[in-house]
Amino acid sequence: MPSYRSRVLGVALVAALSASPARSQLAPAAPPDTLSLDALLAAVEATPAIRAARLGVEAAGARARAIGFRPDPEVEAMVRPGVLASGEGDLVMARVVQPLPYPSVLRREREAAMAMAEAEGFRADAEAADLRLAIRQAYYGLYRAQALDALVRQFQQRLGAFAEAAAVRYEVGRGTQGAILQAQLEGGRFEAELLALATERHGALAELAGLVGRPDLALHAATHGTPSVVVEIPPLPTDADSALVDIALAGRAEFAALAAEGRGADAEVALARLAFRPELGVMAGVTVMGFMPGELVAAPGVGVTLRLPLNRARLRARFEEAGLRRAQVDARREALTADVASDLVRSAAAARRAAATLDLYRRRLLPQAETAVEAVLVAYTTGQGGFLDLLETERTRFDLLTAAEEARYRYLVALAELERALGTSTSAPPAPSVDPEPPLGPEPVPATRTIRADVGAQTP
Repeated sequence: MPSYRSRVLGVALVAALSASPARSQLAPAAPPDTLSLDALLAAVEATPAIRAARLGVEAAGARARAIGFRPDPEVEAMVRPGVLASGEGDLVMARVVQPLPYPSVLRREREAAMAMAEAEGFRADAEAADLRLAIRQAYYGLYRAQALDALVRQFQQRLGAFAEAAAVRYEVGRGTQGAILQAQLEGGRFEAELLALATERHGALAELAGLVGRPDLALHAATHGTPSVVVEIPPLPTDADSALVDIALAGRAEFAALAAEGRGADAEVALARLAFRPELGVMAGVTVMGFMPGELVAAPGVGVTLRLPLNRARLRARFEEAGLRRAQVDARREALTADVASDLVRSAAAARRAAATLDLYRRRLLPQAETAVEAVLVAYTTGQGGFLDLLETERTRFDLLTAAEEARYRYLVALAELERALGTSTSAPPAPSVDPEPPLGPEPVPATRTIRADVGAQTP
């Protein structure tokens, strides 16, 4: 019959090998129901909000195509009965008047309308980019909740194994009942945290369902559990902050929209200036008179019309308004440049700090915690260490793992915000193959990594 030390060592080894916190929550078996971030982002254009924005763009384009044409001619007709003209015959007059605006007026009107339609399209692009950022944030929140849920469950599993080891020692008279109770208490206190994480998972999934216009996602989770997520770790941009600002100025849809609005405002200024000129027109008509019964005389004629802009105060007010609108566009661009630069610096700094933190966990803190746990575990299995020492060491490793997952979440969110601020994608293409045991942190994020956290179906 094996000695108590062999039994304790066996139980402890089972506990140590049954859960590897730095790996098992990151590379489990493929989940049966995985929610893909790429699929969610690809569905952005089909969401009701973006479809409404795109329809508005099409309507603005159709409106612009209807502007810039010569006005339709006007037809005038008049009949004067002879009985009203003291012996004269009937008089019929008809004429056609065609206004002739300056060709530059028509061109400017069309330019202004097309520029505003173009700006509407860029604003729709910016709205879609905002939606993609919100989807990423909610998706990463779902990943965070699932990853932390996996860590808590694994820690509980290890504590259960250590409680069994403490029970073995107690049975042979080499341990105390307090060690068993302490392990059970330590494992049980995480039930509330599991419930809170389940609430976070369902909340993040409901938010995703609302963002992409798919209520079936939330309904599916209510009956089948939260679907698993797969997170790809993008690389950290190495550009200087000034270079990132230049990229944003060239790539963000908001700046393109302001540029289009500027062109439209310039056209409006030109139109307001042209309004000070007289507006010409031509007319052609015919007068039909009947001096005697049965005798008609037709007299054709042509003429020129001239509309004089006499209300100069109204025209000056219009010109002043157009100039102020143009200055407003410049001021909005200046304000947007300052906001984008601030967001870029903040997001880039947050991403760099999170990357450095992850690298610190991966290279130093987690290996040290692993070494400490192994050393205390050996001491405990050989009867040279106490259970509280083992429990404290395990708790330290658990805290480091959860802190590393929080840092990973902050890194992902900061990169998503940085991508939105840049107006371009910072994500690297997926790697052709995935390391089955990827490190907890990036290395320091030089290439894409695929990380799985698929315990979402386990609802406490």
